[in-house]
Formats: sequence, structure tokens, C-alpha cells
Amino acid sequence: MSADLRQRLLQVAPALAERLKLSEVTPLVVAAAAGVAERDFHALYESFEHYLMDVQQAFMERIRLRLIAETQSVTGCERMLRGGAIMLDTCLAEHKLRSWFMQARTHTLAVREGLQRQNNTYLLILSPDFEQAGWPHPRAAARLFLALLQEIALIEHAAHAPSADARLVMTEFLGMYR
Repeated sequence: MSADLRQRLLQVAPALAERLKLSEVTPLVVAAAAGVAERDFHALYESFEHYLMDVQQAFMERIRLRLIAETQSVTGCERMLRGGAIMLDTCLAEHKLRSWFMQARTHTLAVREGLQRQNNTYLLILSPDFEQAGWPHPRAAARLFLALLQEIALIEHAAHAPSADARLVMTEFLGMYR
């Protein structure tokens, strides 16, 4: 039951994000949207913050699964370029949900910590690609690439559209050691 309940509660988040600001969402709102009792929400999640962490992790898992599926056949800079585009495209496709995360991270330590863990995971994945591409300091390059991706995501979030110029910079950055 709890896995089914968790799925139901997680599945309503994108739709809620499309029509409500984060400040308007409560456990009762989430439970009602999922068709469950509020007590069921509280039985699964210690707090609304814990629910947001789970929603964020589900969002990141969608990105990870797409990255794995669409970058298996390439390595090095090509993999990083495709992966960056996947991340940016997913952030745009789920613009309103990403807005929730941006709002939550300013006052929710757990959400910030979740993002930091995710960044650390991506560093572990990206560093060997930078090394394979011949970068002299692969871990530093991976950190800079992640920062670049995050900045591009902010630019595109504000514009509600892809930024060809910013994405070109991403390509140029990766091409520095080709």
C-alpha cells in the first residue's frame, strides 16, 4: 500500500505545480489531489518538507533515467553535451515544478541538501568523461560544467524557453579540449 500511496502522492505534484504556487500547497491539498486522506499523507511523510524532498528526488530520477537511456552509446564530450541538453530540456518541460524547487531551496535545508547530493553524484559521473576528453583537471572542469548548466537552466527558466546562445556556450566549453 505505501508504494502505491507514494506513487499517487508523487504523481499529483506536477499537476499541482501547474496551477498552484508552492505557498498554496499543503498536505491536505496534495492528499485531496491524490484522492487519499490527509492522515495517509502524514503516515507516509513526516512533514511537507519531506514530501518536497521526495518530489525533488523523483524529478531527478526522471532526469537520471533519461540520461542513462539516451547517452549509453556515446562517451566523453558528446555524452556530456547530450546529458546537458537532457537536463535543460527536462527543466523547461517541468518549469512549474522546478519553480517549486527554486522556492523551496531558499528556506528548506533538506531540499538544498538533496540538490547538493545530486551535484556530488553528477561530479562523480562527469569527472571521468572530462578525463577521457583530455582535460587536465577533470574534477574542476566537472564542477564548472555543472555550474554552467545550472546558470543556463536559470536563464531558460526566466525566459520560459531554450537559450540558443547559452547552449552554444555549453558546447564551446566542452569543445575546449577536443
